[in-house]
Amino acid sequence: MNYTQTYSTVSNMQSGMQKKSAKGCGTKVLFVILFAIGFFVSYYFIIPALFPNSIRGNLQNLVVFPSGEGKYQLWIQTDGSFHYTSKKTTGGSYSVSSEGLFCKTYSYVYDPLSKDVLNAFKTNYDDLPPVPEIEYHKGKIWVVISNSKGPSELNVYSTENYQQVLNTQTFCEKSKELSAGIEKVYIDNRKPFRLRISTKDGKELIYAVEDDKFFNNVPDYGKYFKEKDTSYTGEFLMDREKNSDKRKKIYYVTGPKYQLYFSTVYPSQALEYKGSTYQKLEVVDLFPDKAFVEGELLYSDNEIAVVLHQDKIGKNSNRMLSCVNKDGKEMWTIQQEDLYDKMKGDEDNSLTDMFFLRGYMSAQRMGNIIVMMFKPEGAMGFDLPSGKKVWEFDN
Repeated sequence: MNYTQTYSTVSNMQSGMQKKSAKGCGTKVLFVILFAIGFFVSYYFIIPALFPNSIRGNLQNLVVFPSGEGKYQLWIQTDGSFHYTSKKTTGGSYSVSSEGLFCKTYSYVYDPLSKDVLNAFKTNYDDLPPVPEIEYHKGKIWVVISNSKGPSELNVYSTENYQQVLNTQTFCEKSKELSAGIEKVYIDNRKPFRLRISTKDGKELIYAVEDDKFFNNVPDYGKYFKEKDTSYTGEFLMDREKNSDKRKKIYYVTGPKYQLYFSTVYPSQALEYKGSTYQKLEVVDLFPDKAFVEGELLYSDNEIAVVLHQDKIGKNSNRMLSCVNKDGKEMWTIQQEDLYDKMKGDEDNSLTDMFFLRGYMSAQRMGNIIVMMFKPEGAMGFDLPSGKKVWEFDN
C-alpha cells in the first residue's frame, strides 16, 4: 500500500468517524429538544388536567379567612405562566424584559392543616399577570389587580361558597360615581379598609368598604369617620431610634380612632413634644432598653404586633420574627433556622437586603394563628400564645 492509498484510507476513516460523531451529536440535540417539549407539555397541560386541585405556579399572594367553628382557610393565588427573558437591540439601545406564554393565574382555597385544596379555578391573561392585592373583609375576599398595561381589575368572592359576587363591571354598575368606569384601583393599607380609585373620567375617589360610601379624598372620609366614631383604640407604631436609621423602636399609642387612622403619628416626637397635635395621644415606649435592628412592622392590631428584624447590621445577617404585646412583653422570637433559608442576608445577593426583602414579606392574624408569608416561597402558621409552628405551606 503506497502513501496515497494509506492517506485515502485514513481520510475515509476520519470522515466516517466525523459523520458518526455528527450523527450522535444530532441525536443528543434532538433528544434534548424532545425532552424539553415533553416536559413543557406535561408541566403546563397534562399534569394540570390530571391533578386539577394540586397547587401549582409561583405564589403571588394569599390571605387567611375564617371558615366557621374556629377554623380558618387560605385563599391563594399563583402565577402559572411560562416565563422567559426577551432581549432586544434597536439601533444603539439594548433592552431586557420578562415575557410569558400561556399566561394565567390559579386561585385556590386551601386548608393548611389537612393540606386539602377545597376549591380551585384558573384565569387566563394575554400577558404576564400582575401581582394582586388580596384582603378579607366580613365574609368576602377582595382581589385587586393594578395592571400597568391596562385598567385595573376588581373581583370579590364569597367565603361561603367561593363564588364571585362582584367584578369590575358589576361594581361600577352599582355606583353612579363609577359610571365612567375604573382606570386604577388600589387597596389602601391604612385602617379602616378602603380603596383608592381613579375613574376614566378623571375623578380620584376613596371607597369606604365598611360604609359602602365614596369620598372625594381622605380628609373628607376622615371628617365623616370622626363624626361617626369618637371611640379610642391602641396602635403599635415603629419609629427610628434617635440618631440611627438602622435601629427601630416600637411604641404603643392610644388615642381617638380618627386620629390614629387618618393622621401620620411619629411616636418619638409625641413623647418629646406635647403640642396640640399629640395632646390626645398616650405614647408608651414598650422596650426602653431595646431596639430592633432594621425592624419592619409586618402586622399589628390593638393587642399584638409582629416584627421582622435581624441580628446585626450588614448583609450577612440572620432574620428573626418576633411577636410582642401591648404590655411590653416579647411573647416569642422565631430564629433564622426555623424560617425560610432565602430570608437570610447574603452579601452576594443585594435583593436580600431588608429594603428589598420587606416587599416580599407580610403577616396576618386569624384568631390565635399568625400567618407569615414570604413570596414566592410559601407561608408558615404560628400558634400565637407559644410561637410554635403549626403548619408550613411551601410553594
